[in-house]
Amino acid sequence: MGNSKSVKNEAKEIFDSYGIPKMQRKEILKTFRTYKKDGVIPKELWIEVLLETGATIEFANALWDTFDRNGDGSLDYKEFFIMSAVSVGGTKEQKLAASFDLFDENNDGYLTKEEVINMLSACYIYHQKRGSDEFGDSLNDEDKERIERITDEIFEKIDIDENGKIDREEFIEGALADDLVLTHLKQF
Repeated sequence: MGNSKSVKNEAKEIFDSYGIPKMQRKEILKTFRTYKKDGVIPKELWIEVLLETGATIEFANALWDTFDRNGDGSLDYKEFFIMSAVSVGGTKEQKLAASFDLFDENNDGYLTKEEVINMLSACYIYHQKRGSDEFGDSLNDEDKERIERITDEIFEKIDIDENGKIDREEFIEGALADDLVLTHLKQF
């Protein structure tokens, strides 16, 4: 995991930048130690853990791809700390930037309606399955229509140049400027 002192310093910098309280810092460190193998968390193990919490495979893979910055198939301590920090802390801007990366399936720097629908659907299924063994891996027609309607509203409000794609700046600025858009994104 690298030099212990430098790891602590990097962890402190990350946690400080996201405003993570001391108790949560300890939990994040404990979780990393629990799942790490040879100093990293392998993708297969992390995906398995996420699936056990009710995540869909699509959501688990998208989350992984967002935070495995170097694409080596494992989370090193820095990648894990950033993923954890943005999940439990951070500014609205930091959370929106992470959401944008999560939604941007093909990493082209733009969100399409299809990408937003896919991620909102995966998030919805994940949140519905948590605590329920009865909820499946698909949406009913009413839920699909609701997510499509929400996606249309998001695009109407923040696709400023009306090109059918939202770039990072439009996404963050638009969500921060419109409480309804922010509310839609928070509920998933």
